[in-house]
Amino acid sequence: MKGKIALSLLVLILCLSFLPVACGDEEEPTGEPPESITLWTLADMSGPYATVMAPMVPALADVDEYVNTVLGGINGVPIESKVKDFGGDIAIGLSAYEELRAMSPKPLTFFGWVTDLNEVLKERVAEDEIPYICTASDLALYPPAYSFGFHATYIDTFGAFLDWLVENWTEDRPPKVAILTWDTAYGRAVIRDEGEAYAQELGVEIVATELFGIQELECTTQLTRIRAEEPDWIYTNTLVTGPVTILKSAQDLGYDINLAGGYGIGWMDMGIGGADLFEGVVVIKDTVSWDDVSNPIVQELRGIVEENERDPSVMDNVYASAFAYTLMAVEAIQAAVDEVGWDGLDGEAVHDQLIKGEYTPMGGIIQANYTEDIRSLTKVSVCQIQDGKIMPITPFRQAPDLKEK
Repeated sequence: MKGKIALSLLVLILCLSFLPVACGDEEEPTGEPPESITLWTLADMSGPYATVMAPMVPALADVDEYVNTVLGGINGVPIESKVKDFGGDIAIGLSAYEELRAMSPKPLTFFGWVTDLNEVLKERVAEDEIPYICTASDLALYPPAYSFGFHATYIDTFGAFLDWLVENWTEDRPPKVAILTWDTAYGRAVIRDEGEAYAQELGVEIVATELFGIQELECTTQLTRIRAEEPDWIYTNTLVTGPVTILKSAQDLGYDINLAGGYGIGWMDMGIGGADLFEGVVVIKDTVSWDDVSNPIVQELRGIVEENERDPSVMDNVYASAFAYTLMAVEAIQAAVDEVGWDGLDGEAVHDQLIKGEYTPMGGIIQANYTEDIRSLTKVSVCQIQDGKIMPITPFRQAPDLKEK
């Protein structure tokens, strides 16, 4: 009898030894965690984009608090967001990057907002194996390397507008579009052969392309030339003062225009030019709209702004994007820690997580699905300004892929 009991106990012990470990007993990541993780942003806080970038500072403070208190940091390690201001001067921006890459350890990732600098840094960050999450000109992101766009590319956004235009076109003639945009890398990023070819494929005529300076406050000469071509829509890749300049110049000419543009058109623009000036303007957005208050994601974001007693003016594109890209980076770093441990954590490990993850921060402020081949957002929503509110008129949907093949 005693022999049978002993044998039964031995069998039971052997069976238990093969049971999976309970979730609460998961192994801790190998290596020693740091005291904190710093996430750097390179931004123009004192140059031409200073007004645009103002909401980023409270956004980063708020997302740090959200990550560290609500999410518990990265395995308990807090994050700290910091900004290097380069005033829009590319040489100073490059110097700021040299400071980052010289740090020990190197940053796990960092963020950037100015197209000119993003394009210059593309090869450098690849050489240094530091993932760079930045605004999304096609030249800054493709061919794929270590740069990731937290927007849809500007040319894909233009293509999404063309899709919407054709879907809603009812006249028995081709729609005609003119491009009026800034003479900067950002502004010119919608002027691509691929965009022209896509318009032709859809049966849309691009009848004029005009540029004006980022600091110019009128563009009546360009609009006069455009007017002669009788476009149905004018598309712009400008923001804040840019759309205001176009609409006020058209108003001065007595020229009633239909204006469309990318995510850069927002609430700050209306704060400068007035909501009436922007009535009917179409905006292609890759973030949720602050005015879509029935959306639970927007409700949560608005709650954070109110809880932290921020001025309502911070509820603009920059705040939403900064909040989203920080959460996305935190998720990628967390996944890298889980896979390689603290002792294996570096930029390459974070890069490897970014290209195999689907990222919908806070449920979908943005919708990112990076792969080996895709380094920008591909889902956008068509919105229209109605009574001072930017309201979605389509759900999020796939933008065309217009990057150079």
